[in-house]
Amino acid sequence: MDIKNYLKVFLLIFTCSAYPQQYSLQGRIFDSGNKEVLIGVKVRLLPAKRETSTGINGQYMFDSLSAGVYLLKAFYIGYQEISDTIEISDKSGNIVNDIYMTPEPQPAITYTDTIISGRYNNFVKYNAVQPCNSRERWWVIGNSELYNKYKLILSKISRNHKPYNYHTEVFVTLKGKVSSIGIFGRRGGFLHQFIVEKVLEMRPLKENDCKKGSARTQIYKGKK
Repeated sequence: MDIKNYLKVFLLIFTCSAYPQQYSLQGRIFDSGNKEVLIGVKVRLLPAKRETSTGINGQYMFDSLSAGVYLLKAFYIGYQEISDTIEISDKSGNIVNDIYMTPEPQPAITYTDTIISGRYNNFVKYNAVQPCNSRERWWVIGNSELYNKYKLILSKISRNHKPYNYHTEVFVTLKGKVSSIGIFGRRGGFLHQFIVEKVLEMRPLKENDCKKGSARTQIYKGKK
């Protein structure tokens, strides 16, 4: 081997030793039951002390990782914590590691017969009612009567040349059942669920609706 080739080999070996190979660890996080992606899951990588959160497609990623053994931890409200040991080596290369998280077990849910008045709107990810004098919204399991009347109200608003969309709130009085505390709705964002049995009233909101002292501010429990 002549001196030039020797120098090339030496520089190649020196470069590889001076700059060790870097790898990536990535994957997506799903609900173990319905297989939907989970958004906003906190993912931590130890001992690298790196942290990220899943995006709208449920994906997480750590790049520029050296070979070694890592502990991957995932945290999400309402789900059991995940701890997974990941070994990265020259043999493994970049790693794709999908995670399936299991919801925390819920206590038995009970329901109470209820008549409520409040603000309702029906959006794809936000089908909810806010009872008068309450800051909390309840996830709604509706029926055809509820949805058809809501569409009719929106069409009347449109005919009056007023702007509307499926975020538009209407005033309702509903008969049904309200749950005890649990995890409800898309992404588990609601503490109560309301099952609609009968729509007693639905109309466009008025200025004084749900204000203190209104005749329709009470939540009547235990009455048919």
